[in-house]
Amino acid sequence: MKKIAIITNPDNDKDYRITESFERELLKYPCEFERIPLGAELSEDIDMVLVFGGDGTVMRVSHMAAPLGLPILGVNMGRVGYTLELEKDEKSMLSLYFEEKYTVEERMMLSACCPSGEVLDALNDVVVSLGERARMTNLSLKANDEEVASYFGNGVIISTPTGSSAYSLSAGGPIISPTVSCLLVTPICSHSLSDRPVIFDDSSILTVTNNSRNETKSILNIDGIDIAVINVGESITVKKSKLKTKFIRLKNDGFCSILSKKMRK
Repeated sequence: MKKIAIITNPDNDKDYRITESFERELLKYPCEFERIPLGAELSEDIDMVLVFGGDGTVMRVSHMAAPLGLPILGVNMGRVGYTLELEKDEKSMLSLYFEEKYTVEERMMLSACCPSGEVLDALNDVVVSLGERARMTNLSLKANDEEVASYFGNGVIISTPTGSSAYSLSAGGPIISPTVSCLLVTPICSHSLSDRPVIFDDSSILTVTNNSRNETKSILNIDGIDIAVINVGESITVKKSKLKTKFIRLKNDGFCSILSKKMRK
């Protein structure tokens, strides 16, 4: 008997019509399911987390599921949905899960140490960017204690391969296959023509320091959520996390096929 947690972002499925259609489909199979509020704690005895939302919702759920090693099956209720496996009309494909005709894909995550010492994980990216009143920020980047670059502009993005198709892409970064294990650094609106995205191997420890003048503060953002203020002289460190986000794959589409389909939306 499978035990399934269902998490719906009410902003994407306001009347729960799509969620309920999948729940009716689940009644055909040997399972128990329960709706869990977004952001609530999950139980270790859950076999799968069924998520209804967009990529942002999946990021939030990954922070709930990854520490417990729980796999996620996403239903796309957003616009693109790179990380979501099913569309709204594909509930019949749930049969493949119960027939065990699926694979589990693991995605690397990042571990970020804040100035306070708090350590947080990210599926997509860790961003250091402008505060509300700042016009420009000056950030230095080190890899394994070696100087790499100094960025004068709007900030810097450190992303996973999963996050390479998100904010980093809009800032001019490359798209990286999600099966590659690496860290991608992309400057945001840099005022130097020589500043370009850089890819580091997954053993690298990256340090970003706020070297701005006039007490210009930067904001630390993890997976789209503002976490902390980085004052002048303060640093964060980012490295590969020990956690991984697991995704259930029911389709045989490869990375290139998925990318081609999503980019048309």
